[in-house]
Amino acid sequence: MGSRTIVLNLMFVVVSMLPLSPEARSEARVARNGAPVFAKKTIELGGRKVVVEIADDDEKRAYGLMNRDQLSKDEGMLFIFEEAERRSFWMKNTRIPLSIAYFDKGRVLREIIDMRPDPITAIHNKTYPSHTEAQYALEMNIGWFERNKIRPGVSFRFADTKVRTH
Repeated sequence: MGSRTIVLNLMFVVVSMLPLSPEARSEARVARNGAPVFAKKTIELGGRKVVVEIADDDEKRAYGLMNRDQLSKDEGMLFIFEEAERRSFWMKNTRIPLSIAYFDKGRVLREIIDMRPDPITAIHNKTYPSHTEAQYALEMNIGWFERNKIRPGVSFRFADTKVRTH
């Protein structure tokens, strides 16, 4: 080995021994389990504030809420798409019963569908297609929209403005 290789190897060892900040440790755990890192934002919907994880690229939208055992009371996942079109979601590897709300390009709620996890033995996953064009989809715990009297025609807005809205 040349001296340059030895120096690089020593630098790697020293850097890998440095303590990580809590944020870096958290991201490292996420990277090890294969889940993407989701930004969190707050939206207002029907007078309610909801903390949402943002799924705004193909990797995040494909992973969604997979492999989770729970979702907090007023938290969900907001899927943001480039264009409004008919959408279809499924519950692959999703263990939490959810309600999905499809919103048009103006962020107006068009429909809500309850979704249940597929049995472990399912060969094909059930799909939950929208009947209208949607640019946004919001997944919350099943029944959340009904309990909060959120119905089609209501719109949402971002309470914090640092999010891509396409």
